[in-house]
Amino acid sequence: MNLLDKSTRYYLVYSLFVFSVGSLFFYFSIRQVINDGIDEALHQEKVILIENLRYERAIDSLKLNKDFYIHTIEGQHKEYDRYRTVRPSQDTTIKTKQRQLESVFLHDGQYFILKIRQSLQREDELIDSIVPVGLVMFMILLVGVLMINNMISVRVWAPFYSILDRLKSYDVKTGVVVQYTPVNIKEFDQLSHNLYLMTSKIHEDYRSQKEFNENFSHELQTPLAIIQNNLENIIQSPNLHEEDMNHISGVMDAVKRITSLSKGLLLLSQIDNNQFPEVKNVDIVSVSRKLVSFFSGIIENKKIVIIEKYSGAVWIKCNQSLIDILMTNIISNAIRHNIDEGYISIDITMDKMEVSNSGKPLDGDVNTIFDRFVKLGEKKNSIGLGLPIVKKICEVSGFTVSYKNNEAEHTITIVF
Repeated sequence: MNLLDKSTRYYLVYSLFVFSVGSLFFYFSIRQVINDGIDEALHQEKVILIENLRYERAIDSLKLNKDFYIHTIEGQHKEYDRYRTVRPSQDTTIKTKQRQLESVFLHDGQYFILKIRQSLQREDELIDSIVPVGLVMFMILLVGVLMINNMISVRVWAPFYSILDRLKSYDVKTGVVVQYTPVNIKEFDQLSHNLYLMTSKIHEDYRSQKEFNENFSHELQTPLAIIQNNLENIIQSPNLHEEDMNHISGVMDAVKRITSLSKGLLLLSQIDNNQFPEVKNVDIVSVSRKLVSFFSGIIENKKIVIIEKYSGAVWIKCNQSLIDILMTNIISNAIRHNIDEGYISIDITMDKMEVSNSGKPLDGDVNTIFDRFVKLGEKKNSIGLGLPIVKKICEVSGFTVSYKNNEAEHTITIVF
């Protein structure tokens, strides 16, 4: 739910509450005004009747209609006037409610009880005609207020949505900051300015980090290569003892790991920086066959059975270098984590590729298998960047990658 809809909903709930209360107040106010008018008329009739008693002296001599009731009452009583609405009795033909004045008064030393009634039929008809008109006017007012409020809100919040659209299109990799645009609303103007400052700082930090990663990874390769070459020269010396050989071998393994790690991080940085923009049609089946042939020595050494399921050439749009890296990582990973006399199944169709291999169950949370530096298998000398690189290549190429395992079988699926 967006901001305008949410604010309109609260405003609508409040308006309906006020509308309901206001409608009830309107109805009872009209009813009260009418009752007050009728009560005043009944009071005037009482006054006239009392005046007539002064002259006629006897109740029987008064000309009363069926809406009047007056009798003498014995003893001492408290004088009062009481107004109320009464329903017609069942023994009368009157079907509408009536307004009644019940009064006890003293006249010439005698207490009288008086009841005067007036039908409310005309008044009810009047209310029945006024109330619907009032309700319609209230409804028109409510709808009009909501529409005007929505129109005003749209205009007021327009700068905010403009800022939001610019923020949605912002990508730190493009190097384009969210430009500051002056707005005549103070809060939104501050938001636009602060957003410009924030994206400028993010871009500067990203550029600095990008340069550092590239320079560090690139410059690290030269000293590592020198160290490795010198170690290879030293290890060929005839005067080395076996213990020295073991120490040097450990150092060489560490250097190789650092070299692989540096190359992997550099590759991830290059992919993030979109340094592989060239896209063309690539036959992924041909790439798979070349890699199987390339790794044939290792495959034969571990006695791994290769099961290739191809239905002819499968062309996909991607970067040639990235697809070579992706296929190399997947197949080499399937070989490295396989068992002796195991198998690798490569199934490529027009819309997906599945690479399954035998192997021992993984130790850890398989949901983290595509995270960087995560090592779930027994090959602890792995740097943990092979599958993260696969995932990153799939992201930039528009593919989806997933992993599943079934006891001793592991499957990587890529949907093109």
